[in-house]
Amino acid sequence: MSIGTFLAYQLEPLLNSFKAFLILMLLFFFVTGIFNAVWASLINNELWKLLENGKILGSILISISVLGFSSFLVFLIICTMLYLCGEAFRMHLLFLIINIISIIGDIVLLAFSIHYSSKSMEDKYLSSFSNLLNQNDIPDVIISWQSSQKCATISSCILKAENYVHKRIFIGFVFNIVLVACSVISILGLLATILLMSLIKPVDRNVSTSENDDITGNSESSDKQTDLQRQRRESEIEIDQSELQT
Repeated sequence: MSIGTFLAYQLEPLLNSFKAFLILMLLFFFVTGIFNAVWASLINNELWKLLENGKILGSILISISVLGFSSFLVFLIICTMLYLCGEAFRMHLLFLIINIISIIGDIVLLAFSIHYSSKSMEDKYLSSFSNLLNQNDIPDVIISWQSSQKCATISSCILKAENYVHKRIFIGFVFNIVLVACSVISILGLLATILLMSLIKPVDRNVSTSENDDITGNSESSDKQTDLQRQRRESEIEIDQSELQT
């Protein structure tokens, strides 16, 4: 049995795997857009823009969110096209190209967000925050933040600043690493499934179909033989009964 013939028998599991990776990819785009939109809303403010590289991180998160939502919508449109034109090779090729471009774009932006939310960058944000607190002319945004945090001394405000920065950086850092892992798993799974399905040739499908037809034909012939044997037995019983009556 060739590899193609073997895979022809596994066509249904392969299709199920393909659908599962597609759903995972769809969830990846949606969750990426939602999470980074929420994260951007937490740090895209005047206070964070005063910190070193704070504005860059906010712009990256907005870009990730926009790309995630747009990829999600394009993904739905292409899935609909695939459903309506499932036999069209160009539809599959278009889907694969756009899908890979979207994933690569998300991975690149997520990598930048991971870099700008790493521990070293967190220390830079905190150092910049401390410098703002120690200035003689403290910005109004920092004064408003001090009032909201109810910290009267510089040392207490620095502790509050550490907590403020860490909460907004650490969760996003970990979650975006998970998103990158999910995207890599999705694209590798899709490529592997498509590669395996490409090994199935029309002759392999014909062999699988003909063998299934043979099995069906054999079962039908055995059923016919059983019916003939039953009819013969019934006729023999009727003959015996008629002889006994005579």
